[in-house]
Amino acid sequence: MKFIGIHTKDRNHRLNIINDGKISCNYNEIQLIFKEISSFFLKNKISQNNCICLKCNNSVSSAVMIMFCLEKDYNFFLMPKKIRIKNQVAPSQKIPNFCKYIIIIDSDNLENNSDLFDLEKYLTISTNKSWNENYEIINNEPMFYLRTSGSTGISKITEHKHSNLLGNINNCINRLKLSSNDRIAITVPIYHSFGFTTAFAPCAALCASIDLQNNSNFLTYIKREKEFNPEISFMTPVFCDSLQKVRKTSRPYRLTIVAGDCIKEETFKNYELLFGKIVQLYGSTETGAIACSSPDDSYDFRIKSVGRAMNEVKIKIKSKNKSQDSDVGKIQVNHKYAFNRYIDDYGKSFVTENKKWLQTNDIGKFFNDEFLSIYGRSDHSVNRDGHVVFFGEIEKKILLINGIETVVVISVGDSNRGKNLTACCVLNNKAKLNINEIKKLCFNNMPAYMVPDKIILFESLPLLPSGKFDRQELKKLVQNL
Repeated sequence: MKFIGIHTKDRNHRLNIINDGKISCNYNEIQLIFKEISSFFLKNKISQNNCICLKCNNSVSSAVMIMFCLEKDYNFFLMPKKIRIKNQVAPSQKIPNFCKYIIIIDSDNLENNSDLFDLEKYLTISTNKSWNENYEIINNEPMFYLRTSGSTGISKITEHKHSNLLGNINNCINRLKLSSNDRIAITVPIYHSFGFTTAFAPCAALCASIDLQNNSNFLTYIKREKEFNPEISFMTPVFCDSLQKVRKTSRPYRLTIVAGDCIKEETFKNYELLFGKIVQLYGSTETGAIACSSPDDSYDFRIKSVGRAMNEVKIKIKSKNKSQDSDVGKIQVNHKYAFNRYIDDYGKSFVTENKKWLQTNDIGKFFNDEFLSIYGRSDHSVNRDGHVVFFGEIEKKILLINGIETVVVISVGDSNRGKNLTACCVLNNKAKLNINEIKKLCFNNMPAYMVPDKIILFESLPLLPSGKFDRQELKKLVQNL
């Protein structure tokens, strides 16, 4: 599938670079590296019928391999390098049995761009010991595979047509008004949907200059910012929040795109004052980008919503709770460029209830008829005193308390009002609040049925590799207290 540079006619843009802070190469050089990879695959008997597991990170070498697999129509599964949690491999790191080959991309061994031509320096190929021919997936067209984040505790594999990625690319370029002349920093992992389908792929389709940042923190980000001088940045709300707190001097960007979780209004306001326009993007592993604000939208629309539906995307809100705001309900999506199906590690299909309308498990509502506002996940809500209570609404109200830096609400067990509510809070450095004071302020900010039964103070909250809060791990921590 031809996709590199399809959105630019100026061949000079092929001199733009992809950089990772250690090495860089331009798009013309990447095409030459492709010839070496083709020979390397032929030597190792890797065919387009096989599925390849690419263990990668935010590096130039990983970017080149992903682009090669797309351009040359290989089936591939994206995953990060092994992450161990408490001496066990995280579930999302399991290599699917349907992948015949495993390619580990080791960027640490590279010193300059000429090393990219010496594939044996950074590519380690092995046969998956768990594979056999019964697991091989036979497709009529090339596919790529992503594993969902597992933020709900259940991680699934999604199958995507290469050709559908082009629709997602077009949507992101047009809505975000990206161009080949842009210099773009990508701090989110390119093995996840946000980093791959929404950030990296559209930028590569433009031959834009890209700075890939691996495991970036605000100190390395600021250092790379001086070296690369980006005009656009893709980041998570957590990273956005950290950056605006640490950096007090203004540094205007043309645009910052945030996704993966809800951004706090205070963070949005402070960041925009220092760095320029932010837009919120809403999507999923299954669909890619669903909705997004435009840089041309007003400040009020951009701070309150994730924008309008993308082209060829329909969104509807389904509410069962007629006693409350009927405009609030579960978000359903009809997406022309969505995933093909769910599969398990053996390549077998999951049965879905409705192939036309995807249940996102998120709660939201429209305002001004077309702008979508996200309240949180449907499984992040409980019934209390006959009311449906959304964790996201409680979190927003607790964040209004001066001194609360971060809060995540979870439910563990039952209480007198129904399901238990526990607020896990992180205070800012200057705060002197105690638990009783926070609870008293909660009663001032929200109805009694919304006030958490328990408030726990943490120094920090656990995160998933995607940048989202790890609520499952947080539940375990609370239960062990």
